[in-house]
Amino acid sequence: ANRTLGAGIDASSFFLSNSMPVRDAEFFFYPLERTMSSKQNKVFSQQSIHTAVNRGASGIDGIISSASGYAASALHGERTTLLIGDLATLHDLNAFRTLNENKGNSLFPTSSSAAQNNPLTTVIVNNNGGGIFSFLPVAKHGDNVGFEEFFGTPTESVSFADSAAAFGLPYTFASSYRAFKESYKEAVRSKQHGVVEAKVVSRELNVEVHAEVTKLATQALDEFLDLEQKEQSLVAIKNLDMETPLKQEKTLVLLHGWMGEKEDWKDTIISLSRHLSEDW
Repeated sequence: ANRTLGAGIDASSFFLSNSMPVRDAEFFFYPLERTMSSKQNKVFSQQSIHTAVNRGASGIDGIISSASGYAASALHGERTTLLIGDLATLHDLNAFRTLNENKGNSLFPTSSSAAQNNPLTTVIVNNNGGGIFSFLPVAKHGDNVGFEEFFGTPTESVSFADSAAAFGLPYTFASSYRAFKESYKEAVRSKQHGVVEAKVVSRELNVEVHAEVTKLATQALDEFLDLEQKEQSLVAIKNLDMETPLKQEKTLVLLHGWMGEKEDWKDTIISLSRHLSEDW
């Protein structure tokens, strides 16, 4: 998502696929701030970028269909970019036919020329399978659980170029940031629906990249925080028995994030233990 902003195109709106795109966007995407560079200096400006996503139990099914409807309902002339993985694309590949009917979208009765006013540019982030599962404990078991076949589910046998051609959609391929910038610019400026396939790093390397980013972010926060206060908190945590409920009558369940662990709640538990009433 940040790469599309850096491509030199004013994106009007984004539709983020479930699974990794929405999670990566939560970590790395800043939709309200844009840095524009010139030879003399850098100018910071605020632009509103509408961002939408399917949530709940919908999984990765129907993402292209949802994005098509979102684009169709956008303001007149507003461009929409769908950021989606290769596996999610396969789950809703036939939705591309909807885009090509009447040279635009067929979700609403409209003329051919009017339908093109709200084009959808689909950016397929291709890491050859379901990248999210590489972050989960099951990935460590590899061949013992048939990880690649049942979880990784490689998509290398599928040609997205042929798929786009089958539905009459313009298609470009990029395997570097420079190539992606040019492909994305061309797709958006064409003012018609199109597909850009971005070949990215492997699923395994993607996990390493996330770990390194998390490590650097943690280091930056550690430098920013008061180290003395941090040491005092650590002492308090060590003295707290995490396996013993704070109170017997009521129990508060704290759920960590999808990549977190129970230790992330230690500071919160310490604070709650001091402020909750006696019935907890």
